[in-house]
Amino acid sequence: MSSILFSSLIGKINPSFTLEMTAKAASLRAQGVDIINFGVGEPDFNTPNHIIEAGKQAMDDGFTKYTPGSGMIDLKKALQHKLKEQNNLEYTTEQIIVSNGAKQCLSVACQALFDKGDKVLVFTPYWVSFPEFVKIAGATPVFVNTISDKQYEPDFDDLESKIDLNIKGVIINSPSNPTGGVWSNEAILRLLDLAHTNNWFVISDETYEQLVYDRDFTCIENLNKNNVNVLTVMSMSKTYAMTGWRMGYAAGDKNLIKAMTKIQGQTTSCPNAISQRASRHGQWVTVDGNVLNCRNLLSDGRA
Repeated sequence: MSSILFSSLIGKINPSFTLEMTAKAASLRAQGVDIINFGVGEPDFNTPNHIIEAGKQAMDDGFTKYTPGSGMIDLKKALQHKLKEQNNLEYTTEQIIVSNGAKQCLSVACQALFDKGDKVLVFTPYWVSFPEFVKIAGATPVFVNTISDKQYEPDFDDLESKIDLNIKGVIINSPSNPTGGVWSNEAILRLLDLAHTNNWFVISDETYEQLVYDRDFTCIENLNKNNVNVLTVMSMSKTYAMTGWRMGYAAGDKNLIKAMTKIQGQTTSCPNAISQRASRHGQWVTVDGNVLNCRNLLSDGRA
């Protein structure tokens, strides 16, 4: 049998270090080794029961078929409500895409936005997948230093020294994986000003939105006064302890969502139907007037 000749893409991207660490930890644990896994970012308690029961009910009710490529309309309506009530963001359902995890949202967004020759700013330390998303799209990640004693906010001197005409976008991750840093409004506003001046697209990974405890979290789009193009990416994984259910969503420009849907439709067809139905239920359940999520589960001892 002749050897397989792989595409050049395979040589450009790295495997998922996060999943490699998870597999290694599982292997050691199976051998009886007492190990703490710092690889994946996920709550250390199970998905809340009301979501698990909704998933079971979804199967009993026949929600086991294909769905629209960008997600079920009733889930998108629930997310539309959530974004309005919890994040003070207004989007139509045409401006929302549901994916198999926020990771798919981020990767598909990069494929829809960036091409060979484009550069994308990534702040260090970074989640290991960010540069790989950029490389899969054919673009080049440009790494920007951050300041550790300022919540890992950008080193704007370093950033400005790296600006050139090939930079098309920037990936922001606040609250951050892996640092936990939450950028100040001042830092975000300064970056949005640069994005406006240089016509950069901003991808804002806000999957840890509910795991901020010393202040109210502010979405980057809430600070966007110059109509910079911002894609807001969020997730059920951290908010509802649903990492294995693979559910994420993004909201932004209608035409970008349409482009992302085209790519997603040719890769995974649609998001997981059962997880979508369970996620819809998770958006609506309240306790004492508050949506039941990881933040209030942890704060009142129910987790």
